[in-house]
Amino acid sequence: MTRKLIVNNLTLGDQFSAPSNIAKEVKISDIYYNFFKKNTNIIIRDKDFILLPDKIILNIVDIHDVNTLSERTFIAGLKFLIENEDADTYVHCQLGVSRSPSLVFIYLVSQKFIKADNFSDAIADFIDNFYPYMKLNQGVFDFLKTKFPFVDIAKKAKQEWGNF
Repeated sequence: MTRKLIVNNLTLGDQFSAPSNIAKEVKISDIYYNFFKKNTNIIIRDKDFILLPDKIILNIVDIHDVNTLSERTFIAGLKFLIENEDADTYVHCQLGVSRSPSLVFIYLVSQKFIKADNFSDAIADFIDNFYPYMKLNQGVFDFLKTKFPFVDIAKKAKQEWGNF
């Protein structure tokens, strides 16, 4: 999989295609990074995410059960993207087909880059016009469909860090 510029300074891809000159990074993984305990730059260390000045690591498991997904994780990811809209930002998970495209999809819908009124049209717009590599697993698909159009997630993303 290769990386793809989505809008403005936002690039989406897999863990192997990260550009060397990015200013900000959103890393999505189902591994909670214990080695970050020693990192003194950590702003927030939480069960759902780790926030650093130039990076956020989102703890999203690539699983088929929607009940294992935390809305807080997506809120944190969206908040990071909104706060860093002017910086070159790379969003990735391992393969760049389910978890990271789902966050970018939430961002595009909540920020009105995608203006479809229903979930099916919005997903089609995303795949046709932004990122054709999306292949959602059932849990992520169900989460996106249930939460669309992400009004509550976007509202919570405007709150202060740690208050959502």
